[in-house]
Amino acid sequence: MYTNEAEHSFSSMSPEHLSEYAELYSAAFSAPPWNEPWTPEAAGKRIAAMMSASSFSGVALYSAGSLKGFIFGQTEYHHSGAEFQIQEFCVAPGDQGRGYGSALLGALRRKLREEGISGCIYLITSRTDTTSGWYACHGFHEAEGFIVMNDTQE
Repeated sequence: MYTNEAEHSFSSMSPEHLSEYAELYSAAFSAPPWNEPWTPEAAGKRIAAMMSASSFSGVALYSAGSLKGFIFGQTEYHHSGAEFQIQEFCVAPGDQGRGYGSALLGALRRKLREEGISGCIYLITSRTDTTSGWYACHGFHEAEGFIVMNDTQE
């Protein structure tokens, strides 16, 4: 069952709701498909650090007064204009599959247009049907010519 966008409200993410975001984040990323051992405390530190950046932008979705999900990231400025990197995006585990993710992505796109950010929106995500497949259905594609590299610092 998909929600009607008129039935919920969107707000810009703000630090006074950090504990609420941290609870939802830890629940979402501790569940499949990620199964990561997040605690609300660790999630709060991660989210607070990202929110402290001057280029932070995020949208939270509420329905019937309850937080259902959020999406946030950073604006990056290049010689050709501004782009946006989605850093985190989650919907409460019990509310997934109801259209909240699509509604959040749409709200973020509108917010970025209003802020004059017309460059690409990009993210790094796992290569599974439930993640990359979802983004592909929403207009995203793999960026050719780019790879993600990391150093495990032994």
